[in-house]
Amino acid sequence: SPSTQRQIDEARTAVVASLGNMLDRELQGRGALLHANNAAIERQERDVSRAADALRRENDKLARLAADHTRKVKEIGNVQNWAEMLEREFLIVEETLRLVREGSGSGSGSWSGSGSW
Repeated sequence: SPSTQRQIDEARTAVVASLGNMLDRELQGRGALLHANNAAIERQERDVSRAADALRRENDKLARLAADHTRKVKEIGNVQNWAEMLEREFLIVEETLRLVREGSGSGSGSWSGSGSW
């Protein structure tokens, strides 16, 4: 009957509206949560970006410090090499003087300079 069909249509419309309202409320809550999470993620991205920039600056500073100390260590190595070279030269001079003194005591009287080392 038309009356029954009309009641069925109204009931169907009411059920669809009720389901729509339930879904809307749930989806609105989820949407609000998504927007809040998105804002938190954006804040975290900014914080991470700032931290990465600070880390980059610190890394550059440490790289400069390492380069400076590497240069100083090389200088110390050069000074050490220079000192060792001087020590070798002094040992050669000392040995030469000893040989000259020993040679002058043997009675030869002069050193020709043509001796083999």
